[in-house]
Amino acid sequence: LSIYPEYLAARNDLGAQYLKLKRIDEAEKQFEIVLGNDPKNFNAKFNMGLVEMERRHYTQAISLLNEAVAIDSTRPVARLWIGIAKLELGDLEVAETELTRSLIMGGAECVAAHYHLARIFLNRGDLNEAARSVNSYIQMAPRGEFITEAKELALKIAKHK
Repeated sequence: LSIYPEYLAARNDLGAQYLKLKRIDEAEKQFEIVLGNDPKNFNAKFNMGLVEMERRHYTQAISLLNEAVAIDSTRPVARLWIGIAKLELGDLEVAETELTRSLIMGGAECVAAHYHLARIFLNRGDLNEAARSVNSYIQMAPRGEFITEAKELALKIAKHK
């Protein structure tokens, strides 16, 4: 970037690395620069949604993620995170729809949807579906982002069965 500061893909990737390191403000600055130069950049818009997810600003995250979907509706990861944000806000019906849609569209890319669907099913009292979903996540993503939480959820479900 010091050689070619207008290299937006590299700037977005730098922001994504900051996001992984939980350096949220630094990540946001990189995505703002990208969007300032390319307002229809799916990756930067999506990543700004993730910035808001990290801040637990779910309504703002949903707005940004919906903008990302409007830019490119073929990318299921935005729908995955819309579903997660809706779940955090307690809108279980929309969360289930978005999470299911992300799984249908994205398959393995959106395997985390299984874990979040299990949370919805457990909330509903459907222990069999909750167990099926959480076990799918554990099998498909043994090193996944939510694996610790998924294993805890699987134990909780097993105790209630």
